[in-house]
Amino acid sequence: MRKVPLAIAVAAMAVAWLPASCAAQPQAVQGDSSQTGTEVASRDCGRVSLAQGEESPPLSYLTCIATAAEAGRPGTLTVVRPTTEGDAIATTYTVVAPGSVRVRLDATADKFAGTGARILEQTCDFRVDAGKIRTDGCTELAPA
Repeated sequence: MRKVPLAIAVAAMAVAWLPASCAAQPQAVQGDSSQTGTEVASRDCGRVSLAQGEESPPLSYLTCIATAAEAGRPGTLTVVRPTTEGDAIATTYTVVAPGSVRVRLDATADKFAGTGARILEQTCDFRVDAGKIRTDGCTELAPA
């Protein structure tokens, strides 16, 4: 498979002003594991909307998803960035294994996205470095 850097895909879609707002701070929630029939701790790391020019969510959100990813524990963080026209593009990071996330790029609100796929996914190696989300070794973006 051809590797496509997530940063390129996100940067191409995420450039405009949107009022910054933060969801409730990350919280631990209980999830149901269908494979084992037991409950597993899951982290809802929240949903954060970034304003024009903001590159990264606040540290508390990053710490939440980084901790889950390092441990390979279930966790999810959604980061919303605006397009040039102000349409919201949501990128959701879901931990799938230690150091690995599924990245879901939802461009359904982008009025100027054209006729291609509006929701794309890929799996990437994941880390937080210098206060920014870093993804490497990503699979090719594919329709969800």
